[in-house]
Amino acid sequence: MEYTALNSPSEENIYLDITMNELACKVTEDKEFEESLLIADLDETVNRFNLWRHLLPRVEIFFAMKSCNNNVIRRLMATLGCSFDSASKCEIQQLLNIGVKPSKIIFANIVKFRTHIKFAASVGVHLMTFDCEEELLKIHECDSEARLVLRIQPPLENCVFPFRNGYGCNQEEACRLVQKARDLNMIVEGISFHVGFMCKDPKCYVEAIKTARWVFDEVSKMGVKMTLLDIGGGYPGSRTSLNCFRELKMLSTFNGVTSQTFDPTICSLTQKLQATSS
Repeated sequence: MEYTALNSPSEENIYLDITMNELACKVTEDKEFEESLLIADLDETVNRFNLWRHLLPRVEIFFAMKSCNNNVIRRLMATLGCSFDSASKCEIQQLLNIGVKPSKIIFANIVKFRTHIKFAASVGVHLMTFDCEEELLKIHECDSEARLVLRIQPPLENCVFPFRNGYGCNQEEACRLVQKARDLNMIVEGISFHVGFMCKDPKCYVEAIKTARWVFDEVSKMGVKMTLLDIGGGYPGSRTSLNCFRELKMLSTFNGVTSQTFDPTICSLTQKLQATSS
């Protein structure tokens, strides 16, 4: 049975036994329907989610709300047991409204409003990202129970939409920030990186993971034990690019380097599932 969703500002419907193309034709033939809309193949969404779980069994998936903040998709991902990447107070509230537990939400905006941090703390969302001292001090001011994930710059990028110049700190700065957090009695749980959207070069992931491992090792000398590695999002996953993950040996490369670099018993992995990979 085929499940297809149509969402617009005034409608939210799920159709049975009709394809996306058939529904799109039906909508365009209705000359009275003039609103913007989203048509999604829910079967395909479930299949992609299960595929990722199968191919990357060590990775806990966090769906990035900003990639497709739609009520039907949101509820579907929650039903599947997915965790969520939120970027604002509004997104956190939307997740709480459908019963998502605070422990399954990461506040992953690296430049957050103080009021949003305080709201997140008040509802029990304490896992959040940062990449500079200013953000660290802001979080310290607003949430005494914060659990931090430090975002670093990937050393290599070969993708359609790069992020390296806009987000993350270098590895030396990362060590300084972890020490600063320790001085403030704050907990840094792990490291995150994002190699950019639609990256098809396994070397980018290998080098980013090795850089993260270097930071793990260096801060361990300070007595800081981190237990989480966030491997970012933007993985190829559209209908035309899904196979490249296998064809370019990205999976074997990724699983190999993580197994060699991070012991499964001491480090958990997370990944942000974006619209391009869902």
